[in-house]
Amino acid sequence: IDIFILSPQNRWAFVIENKVRSTQRAGQLLKYRNRIMELFRAQDSSYETATAIDISGIFLTLKEEWPEDIEYTSIRYEKICHFLQLYLAQEAHLLSPEVATFLAHYLEILEDLTGMSKKRSEMENLARQLYRDHKRVLDFIIEHGSGSDFALAVHRLFGENPHRGEITNIAGHNFVYSSLSKSVV
Repeated sequence: IDIFILSPQNRWAFVIENKVRSTQRAGQLLKYRNRIMELFRAQDSSYETATAIDISGIFLTLKEEWPEDIEYTSIRYEKICHFLQLYLAQEAHLLSPEVATFLAHYLEILEDLTGMSKKRSEMENLARQLYRDHKRVLDFIIEHGSGSDFALAVHRLFGENPHRGEITNIAGHNFVYSSLSKSVV
Protein backbone atom coordinates (compact mmCIF):
# COMPACT_ATOMS: atom_id res chain seq x y z
CA ILE A 1 0.00 0.00 0.00
CA ASP A 2 1.54 3.27 -1.10
CA ILE A 3 -0.52 5.66 1.05
CA PHE A 4 -2.81 4.51 3.85
CA ILE A 5 -5.05 6.69 6.01
CA LEU A 6 -6.86 5.04 8.89
CA SER A 7 -9.61 6.38 11.17
CA PRO A 8 -10.56 3.53 13.53
CA GLN A 9 -13.13 5.58 15.49
CA ASN A 10 -14.98 6.37 12.24
CA ARG A 11 -14.49 2.85 10.86
CA TRP A 12 -12.97 4.35 7.75
CA ALA A 13 -9.83 3.64 5.75
CA PHE A 14 -8.43 5.25 2.63
CA VAL A 15 -5.83 3.77 0.28
CA ILE A 16 -3.90 5.32 -2.59
CA GLU A 17 -2.21 2.85 -4.92
CA ASN A 18 0.37 4.65 -7.03
CA LYS A 19 1.29 3.21 -10.43
CA VAL A 20 3.88 5.15 -12.41
CA ARG A 21 5.97 2.72 -14.45
CA SER A 22 4.11 -0.47 -13.63
CA THR A 23 0.64 -1.96 -13.76
CA GLN A 24 -1.45 -3.59 -11.08
CA ARG A 25 -0.89 -7.23 -10.26
CA ALA A 26 -3.84 -9.60 -10.37
CA GLY A 27 -5.76 -9.33 -7.10
CA GLN A 28 -3.44 -6.67 -5.69
CA LEU A 29 -6.12 -4.14 -4.73
CA LEU A 30 -8.44 -6.76 -3.22
CA LYS A 31 -5.49 -8.10 -1.20
CA TYR A 32 -4.96 -4.61 0.24
CA ARG A 33 -8.63 -4.34 1.25
CA ASN A 34 -8.52 -7.78 2.88
CA ARG A 35 -5.38 -6.84 4.79
CA ILE A 36 -7.07 -3.71 6.13
CA MET A 37 -10.15 -5.72 7.22
CA GLU A 38 -7.86 -8.19 9.02
CA LEU A 39 -6.18 -5.27 10.78
CA PHE A 40 -9.55 -4.02 12.02
CA ARG A 41 -10.63 -7.49 13.17
CA ALA A 42 -7.37 -7.95 15.05
CA GLN A 43 -7.83 -4.64 16.89
CA ASP A 44 -11.44 -5.08 17.94
CA SER A 45 -13.75 -8.06 17.79
CA SER A 46 -16.73 -5.80 16.92
CA TYR A 47 -15.31 -5.49 13.37
CA GLU A 48 -16.56 -8.90 12.25
CA THR A 49 -17.97 -8.26 8.80
CA ALA A 50 -16.62 -6.61 5.69
CA THR A 51 -19.33 -3.93 5.97
CA ALA A 52 -18.10 -2.96 9.44
CA ILE A 53 -15.41 -0.81 7.84
CA ASP A 54 -15.68 1.57 4.92
CA ILE A 55 -12.59 1.24 2.70
CA SER A 56 -12.17 3.65 -0.20
CA GLY A 57 -9.27 3.94 -2.55
CA ILE A 58 -7.71 5.80 -5.42
CA PHE A 59 -5.87 4.01 -8.16
CA LEU A 60 -3.41 6.70 -9.30
CA THR A 61 -1.97 5.86 -12.70
CA LEU A 62 0.08 7.32 -15.50
CA LYS A 63 -1.67 5.23 -18.15
CA GLU A 64 -5.29 4.56 -19.02
CA GLU A 65 -5.83 1.63 -16.66
CA TRP A 66 -8.87 0.74 -14.60
CA PRO A 67 -8.61 -0.79 -11.14
CA GLU A 68 -9.69 -4.42 -10.77
CA ASP A 69 -11.41 -3.64 -7.47
CA ILE A 70 -14.57 -1.50 -7.78
CA GLU A 71 -13.87 0.09 -4.38
CA TYR A 72 -11.07 2.09 -6.03
CA THR A 73 -11.53 5.11 -8.26
CA SER A 74 -9.06 5.56 -11.10
CA ILE A 75 -7.37 8.95 -11.40
CA ARG A 76 -4.70 9.71 -13.97
CA TYR A 77 -1.70 11.90 -13.21
CA GLU A 78 -2.87 14.23 -15.97
CA LYS A 79 -5.82 15.21 -13.75
CA ILE A 80 -3.50 15.75 -10.78
CA CYS A 81 -1.38 18.05 -12.98
CA HIS A 82 -4.41 20.08 -14.06
CA PHE A 83 -5.59 20.37 -10.45
CA LEU A 84 -2.16 21.42 -9.14
CA GLN A 85 -1.73 23.97 -11.94
CA LEU A 86 -5.07 25.57 -11.07
CA TYR A 87 -4.52 25.32 -7.33
CA LEU A 88 -1.06 26.88 -7.42
CA ALA A 89 -2.21 29.63 -9.78
CA GLN A 90 -5.15 30.58 -7.56
CA GLU A 91 -4.24 29.54 -4.01
CA ALA A 92 -0.43 29.53 -3.70
CA HIS A 93 -0.56 32.75 -1.68
CA LEU A 94 -2.35 30.81 1.08
CA LEU A 95 0.47 28.27 1.38
CA SER A 96 3.72 28.50 3.28
CA PRO A 97 6.70 29.07 0.95
CA GLU A 98 7.98 25.55 1.68
CA VAL A 99 4.69 23.88 0.76
CA ALA A 100 4.31 26.01 -2.36
CA THR A 101 7.87 25.13 -3.44
CA PHE A 102 7.28 21.44 -2.76
CA LEU A 103 4.06 21.43 -4.80
CA ALA A 104 5.72 23.34 -7.64
CA HIS A 105 8.55 20.77 -7.78
CA TYR A 106 6.06 17.89 -7.57
CA LEU A 107 4.09 19.46 -10.42
CA GLU A 108 7.27 19.70 -12.54
CA ILE A 109 7.95 16.00 -11.98
CA LEU A 110 4.38 15.05 -12.90
CA GLU A 111 4.44 17.26 -16.00
CA ASP A 112 7.61 15.50 -17.17
CA LEU A 113 6.07 12.07 -16.50
CA THR A 114 2.84 12.89 -18.33
CA GLY A 115 4.44 14.74 -21.24
CA MET A 116 2.72 17.97 -20.19
CA SER A 117 5.93 19.84 -19.40
CA LYS A 118 6.22 23.16 -21.23
CA LYS A 119 9.99 23.13 -20.68
CA ARG A 120 10.26 19.65 -22.18
CA SER A 121 8.11 20.68 -25.16
CA GLU A 122 10.32 23.72 -25.70
CA MET A 123 13.46 21.54 -25.54
CA GLU A 124 11.94 19.05 -28.01
CA ASN A 125 11.08 21.89 -30.40
CA LEU A 126 14.58 23.33 -30.01
CA ALA A 127 16.12 19.89 -30.66
CA ARG A 128 14.01 19.45 -33.82
CA GLN A 129 15.05 22.92 -35.05
CA LEU A 130 18.70 22.18 -34.24
CA TYR A 131 18.47 18.92 -36.17
CA ARG A 132 16.85 20.64 -39.18
CA ASP A 133 19.52 23.37 -39.19
CA HIS A 134 22.49 21.01 -38.68
CA LYS A 135 21.25 17.68 -40.03
CA ARG A 136 24.44 16.74 -41.90
CA VAL A 137 26.72 17.36 -38.91
CA LEU A 138 24.44 15.56 -36.45
CA ASP A 139 23.97 12.58 -38.80
CA PHE A 140 27.77 12.37 -39.14
CA ILE A 141 28.17 12.37 -35.35
CA ILE A 142 25.50 9.71 -34.94
CA GLU A 143 27.03 7.52 -37.66
CA HIS A 144 30.67 7.88 -36.66
CA GLY A 145 30.46 8.85 -33.03
CA SER A 146 29.25 5.61 -31.43
CA GLY A 147 32.77 4.71 -30.28
CA SER A 148 33.94 8.29 -29.99
CA ASP A 149 35.04 8.20 -26.34
CA PHE A 150 37.16 5.14 -26.99
CA ALA A 151 38.49 6.57 -30.26
CA LEU A 152 39.37 9.85 -28.54
CA ALA A 153 41.41 7.96 -25.94
CA VAL A 154 43.24 5.96 -28.62
CA HIS A 155 44.03 9.11 -30.61
CA ARG A 156 45.31 10.75 -27.46
CA LEU A 157 47.76 7.86 -27.01
CA PHE A 158 48.81 7.24 -30.63
CA GLY A 159 48.19 10.65 -32.22
CA GLU A 160 45.51 12.00 -34.51
CA ASN A 161 46.39 9.86 -37.56
CA PRO A 162 48.21 6.79 -36.25
CA HIS A 163 49.86 4.46 -38.78
CA ARG A 164 50.27 0.72 -38.50
CA GLY A 165 53.49 -0.10 -36.68
CA GLU A 166 53.70 3.11 -34.64
CA ILE A 167 54.92 2.52 -31.09
CA THR A 168 53.85 4.30 -27.93
CA ASN A 169 55.06 3.73 -24.39
CA ILE A 170 52.54 3.53 -21.55
CA ALA A 171 53.77 2.95 -17.99
CA GLY A 172 57.01 1.40 -19.20
CA HIS A 173 55.36 -0.91 -21.76
CA ASN A 174 55.60 -0.52 -25.54
CA PHE A 175 52.40 -0.80 -27.57
CA VAL A 176 52.36 -1.14 -31.35
CA TYR A 177 49.41 0.34 -33.22
CA SER A 178 47.76 -2.04 -35.64
CA SER A 179 44.15 -0.83 -36.17
CA LEU A 180 41.18 0.78 -34.49
CA SER A 181 37.54 -0.31 -34.43
CA LYS A 182 34.67 0.84 -32.23
CA SER A 183 35.99 -0.92 -29.13
CA VAL A 184 39.31 -2.57 -29.98
CA VAL A 185 42.76 -1.14 -30.67
